[in-house]
Amino acid sequence: SVLQLTMPDITPNVSFDKVAREMRCKWSEDNDKASLVQCQEILEANLPAIKALDGFQSVNRVVCGGCKDFKIIVTLDAEKY
Repeated sequence: SVLQLTMPDITPNVSFDKVAREMRCKWSEDNDKASLVQCQEILEANLPAIKALDGFQSVNRVVCGGCKDFKIIVTLDAEKY
């Protein structure tokens, strides 16, 4: 027989099969945006490990120039989370 997995329901009309984890920090304009440069370098150094996570689906980076947010959003299969 084939095992049929059902995804968790949050409400009767909302279920999911992916889980996203968001990590964020603030960067500043100081020293020619040195903190933003470092954030990107740290992300690039860790991308192979992030992509090797069991259940990995995607990774997105969001940078906001207005509020100075640097966000990393990693999406995983809910079953593997």
